[in-house]
Amino acid sequence: MNEVSPFLPHGPSMVVLDSIVERSAERVVASGIARLPEALDDGESPIPAETGLEFVAQAAALLPVAQSPGTQGKIGVIVSVRNLRSTAVTLPRGERLTVSVEPVLQLGDTLTIRGAIAAVGEEILSTELTLA
Repeated sequence: MNEVSPFLPHGPSMVVLDSIVERSAERVVASGIARLPEALDDGESPIPAETGLEFVAQAAALLPVAQSPGTQGKIGVIVSVRNLRSTAVTLPRGERLTVSVEPVLQLGDTLTIRGAIAAVGEEILSTELTLA
């Protein structure tokens, strides 16, 4: 089991992040190897950049845990995607991605975050997600 799995409602084969780099109430940075979730990955097909939304959503699920240590992440459904920008059509398969998220607005169980993905030190995707 990796460092992120205990905080996500996903089965192990669907967790795309494997480590927590930084965790505070204001920001979470996690990382994982660019791949599709195990159940969907043939090991060869290109990984659409939009798949990065799942990387960002999984990092966002760690924010409640960072804000209240000892709790499980509850955020689980992407409600909206805004301002999605990507400099790549596909994610670089096999490269370590760094995913950073920070809360923008929380209303009850609904959380809006700003997230970004970097590969080899360069930002390749940024977005705002609302999750509930």
